[in-house]
Amino acid sequence: MSLCLCACASRQPTAQEALGFYEDGDVVRALNTLTGLANSGDTHAQQVLGVMYENGQGVNKDPQQAFKWYRLAAESGNASAQYHLARLYEAGSGGPRNAEQAAKWLALSAANGHPNAQYQLGLMNLNGTGTAPAPQIAIKWFALAAAQGDLQAQYQLGEMLSKGQGTLQQVRLGYMWLDIARAMGEPSAVLAADRQAKQISVQERIAAEKMSLQCIKQSYQDCASLDRASLAAQH
Repeated sequence: MSLCLCACASRQPTAQEALGFYEDGDVVRALNTLTGLANSGDTHAQQVLGVMYENGQGVNKDPQQAFKWYRLAAESGNASAQYHLARLYEAGSGGPRNAEQAAKWLALSAANGHPNAQYQLGLMNLNGTGTAPAPQIAIKWFALAAAQGDLQAQYQLGEMLSKGQGTLQQVRLGYMWLDIARAMGEPSAVLAADRQAKQISVQERIAAEKMSLQCIKQSYQDCASLDRASLAAQH
């Protein structure tokens, strides 16, 4: 029993617990805990320290320290740190501006499932930023981010599906995503959904709005199948 108590008492707090210290106002304890964990290779703590130094939360703003901690976490596969590191490379903050490195880390973050990175990579391929325009690739990344609830990606996906941009035109599925983004508060989707509603039949609009509700219930997963099921039910 005494050995167990000794082991429990000496356990180092986790990064999540360190964030609790920060929220409780014990900034010094939070920073010391996070720094200790980060120096031991904890990628979550490294990523959190990056955020703190980038934004001046509990510490003075220090882009170089932010860059350092993001880089360490990113090299260990932390998707959030990879995204933030890409942003620093793009802005030239904390280190040299490097578009190639920005694109590299953004792509790694997107591949590791970070929705903001997926959305940004979609925009780059849609607009031809740093690459030739590739709407087929853009819609892939928008779809992945939309399935994670990214409202801007849902809006962009809805627009592309409605117009048949980078894919076959699917007006009901496009309206569904625009309707979802509008309902969840994405400003760009409001006018787009209203415009699209005037271009489809009342029957299609009603069907798409039912799909929207079901897609939200499904946490945005496998929502393309809703359109296929709706079409099958009509025949």
